[in-house]
Amino acid sequence: MNEDRQFSARDREHFDRIADQYERKDRVPGSARARRQRLRQTLRRVPLGEPPDLLEVGCGAGYASAYLCGKYNSYTGIDHSEGLIRIARKRHVRKNVRFIHSDLMQFNSPETFDLALMIGVLHHLEDIPAAVEKVRSLLKPGGYLVVNEPQPDNPLVSFLRFIRKRVDHSYSGDQRELRKQEIETFFLNAGFTEVRSFPQGFLSTPFAEVPLEPGFLFHPIIIAACHTDRALERLPGALMTPLAWNSIVVGKK
Repeated sequence: MNEDRQFSARDREHFDRIADQYERKDRVPGSARARRQRLRQTLRRVPLGEPPDLLEVGCGAGYASAYLCGKYNSYTGIDHSEGLIRIARKRHVRKNVRFIHSDLMQFNSPETFDLALMIGVLHHLEDIPAAVEKVRSLLKPGGYLVVNEPQPDNPLVSFLRFIRKRVDHSYSGDQRELRKQEIETFFLNAGFTEVRSFPQGFLSTPFAEVPLEPGFLFHPIIIAACHTDRALERLPGALMTPLAWNSIVVGKK
């Protein structure tokens, strides 16, 4: 087994092992609210017209299909974790929603897509340039790829992530932080045009990753954090990027 396959196998085994724990992020109302906001704020940056045929790479337990219900024509979610796909199929399968257990590089589809979505996925991949090229091949002409990734420009945020790797066993130690310039380069080298980046998540992001209870105590705090973030994300990106937890990068085929 080569190094890339070893990396992929470790990541797949990790998410199979923590599948039930991972789903809890979308089952606790407070963290679910923060995760829904991150997703919707990410897609706000994509200039789509009609509801798209949407492909989510690394769909996890499939909750994006519920958070975006009514905003797509069809939804296809793929993930290499069999445990997470099992949960997604149990919770979310509907007429225009399907989930496929597949590694991205082995995934083939007779249909192409208007929009491909990757939330916190690139940093789990060993060969990112090949993955970006693969996703581009799955898009219709004029289709968009949008990613949301942790970014390292805020030293405090990077330190908190470092601590989390040491104390949270559900947090994969293999993942890395990508600067927006790196992601933009991956997009451009793969042939994407109109590549743009935006900061995302200032106060709400930690709540999206760590479910906190009791709800009566934390839910009002999370609501306030989400409202504040929506305002902050409207400020000029050059000023806010160093303070954000995440970067959004969008490219057009």
